Amino acid sequence: MIVRFIPIATVIAALAAFGADDSFTGTWKLNLQQSKLPRPAPRSETARIEADAKSIRIHLQGVDDEGNEFSLKISADFGGRDFGVLNSSKVDTVRLDRRNNRSISFEALQSGISVMTGTGSISRDAKTLKVEFSVLRLDGPEAKYVALFARQ
Repeated sequence: MIVRFIPIATVIAALAAFGADDSFTGTWKLNLQQSKLPRPAPRSETARIEADAKSIRIHLQGVDDEGNEFSLKISADFGGRDFGVLNSSKVDTVRLDRRNNRSISFEALQSGISVMTGTGSISRDAKTLKVEFSVLRLDGPEAKYVALFARQ
């Protein structure tokens, strides 16, 4: 069940890009070897980001652990308001808060219930996107993960 949240965390955390002219806007590819993800992990993920100072558009494409292609989309503003997630059965809403010029915090919800929280941060050299996220579970302790993406 947790593996299905990885693409959502990726999309939300990709929102760490702040500004159309900013070097963070672009394409990011998941580095499976350096990430700490639940098993089975997706086979691949690539996030394409378009951003300006107030809003962000993310298109995440990849192949899940069973070999099925997926595509998720988010179009959102910063400021903690609710925005919808397209093509996800696990998360229907996200909330984003800009922390500084290299990171954001996020919360993902399903039917109004928080199911994931985390932070997306861009490295100082703008070559790595680090996504630290926790999956919140009703039946046990939260699970913590790290996904690392390389700029393409």
